Amino acid sequence: MAGTSRELVGVLQKIVRNAGDLLDVDNCSVALLDAGESVLVTLAALQKEGQQPRHTRFQSDEGVAGWVAQHREPLIINDVGRDARFKRLGSVPVGSMVCVPLFDKEEFIGTLTASSPQKMAFDERKLRMLTIFSEQAMLAFVNARQAEIARNQADQLRADQEQMRALWNASSDGIALLGPDTRFIEANPAFGQIFGLDPLDIAGMECLALFASGDDGEHQSQEESEPLIAIQRALKDGSALPYREIDLSIYGVSHSIGLSVTPVLLANRPACMIMARDMSAIRDLTRMKANFLSMITHELRSPINAINGYLDLALTGIAGDLNEQQREFVRRARGGSEHLYALVEDLLLVSRADSGQLRLNRGVIALPELIRDSIEELELTAQDNGIAIVADIPGNFPRIYADGTRIQQVLRNLISNALRFTPSGGSVTISASVIEDAQASEGETQSSFAVQVRDTGSGIAPDYRERIFERFYQIPLDHAGRTSGQGLGLAIVKMIVELHGGHVTVESTPGAGSAFTFTIPGILS
Repeated sequence: MAGTSRELVGVLQKIVRNAGDLLDVDNCSVALLDAGESVLVTLAALQKEGQQPRHTRFQSDEGVAGWVAQHREPLIINDVGRDARFKRLGSVPVGSMVCVPLFDKEEFIGTLTASSPQKMAFDERKLRMLTIFSEQAMLAFVNARQAEIARNQADQLRADQEQMRALWNASSDGIALLGPDTRFIEANPAFGQIFGLDPLDIAGMECLALFASGDDGEHQSQEESEPLIAIQRALKDGSALPYREIDLSIYGVSHSIGLSVTPVLLANRPACMIMARDMSAIRDLTRMKANFLSMITHELRSPINAINGYLDLALTGIAGDLNEQQREFVRRARGGSEHLYALVEDLLLVSRADSGQLRLNRGVIALPELIRDSIEELELTAQDNGIAIVADIPGNFPRIYADGTRIQQVLRNLISNALRFTPSGGSVTISASVIEDAQASEGETQSSFAVQVRDTGSGIAPDYRERIFERFYQIPLDHAGRTSGQGLGLAIVKMIVELHGGHVTVESTPGAGSAFTFTIPGILS
């Protein structure tokens, strides 16, 4: 964990002091896995006053800490002189050692080691004590690290805002002031450059109206002129217009133009500041980035699939019988790999959507099977958190016509989201139903299927409910200290459901759980 801050090292130093007091020993140290490497680095140790810990580095198969890192299990050595795994460092006498692995949730991050000059100084009781202590200590360390990350992000955000403000002041974007009579009062030359005309000419207002409406210059209907009417309304009541981008042909040249309208006061009279920017180059660059991300995430799928396949083979016992602990380790590795695959799938879908390559591959599928597969993927996570998953699906549920891979992605994201915000002892229930549309044309009945994922979790406050489907929006940490994920899951749910011609809704009461329901036309009678 290269680059660990002084504050976090202080937290680790407190951990080793408390571990030393717990076991009544004078030698104790914490080593963390270096980022991007299979190397353990000692970051905190019991030292004489004023001394700094030696940042000893261990390979994953080197020394006692390296052995524990490689095997992910605790170790007691009653006589280091008889154990080849012991590696002597310095002149401090060592007779026996105990070492436990440290985890952040299921991810191995380091080791906690204690030693004594006496042989046989540690037994199973002390090992259990150290294991329990290490779990609590890592919670404190991880919370401190998350708080530091949040502070750094806030500092970076402030720095970005200052930089953006400086760039704004020196920007060559088109800026114009629009008066109450909807004519230009003032405009910088960049406004005319973007639109290819004299910014003080009345034609500029005409071009702005075309741009705001997205019209091609030949005709403006009442509906197409709504943005211009909204600008006039902004002049009257001081309301702002949301930023928007429109593809526009200016004198035969295609442009992608971005527009924002902000109300201001001009000589104590309402006015609007119009900011226009040619986004063509930025949009091209965005497409290039999306294509690159799509390629990378697509390449990641093959090795992850290979990992999943070998782990599944190991679980079948084809390479030899596994004891209960080995089977548990492999199951957890399989769960972690499945989570990684799901994240790659989410990124791949977003990148394809951004590059305009997202397509549905519809087929006739059985919804109950998709729900069972989705539950099985997250069953281990639910068991670890003490949460029950219940499926309430009619046995004779009709076939549906949809993209099975994408619908399973929707189910997985909704169930994972429910598990994240449900405390131990709670439950998540998945139900499905058929909805008949009585308003179908010509007396025909169209059928849709609805799936609901209901949890008994913490619920969603009204302030957050309107934004949870936005991409990268994250609800702040809840009282249990769980994060709200990467901010992609629910955005992807909405994207896939709407691509199928459906819609998704949420009902939630703080403290009483949430219910997400998506409805999609596609029932085959």
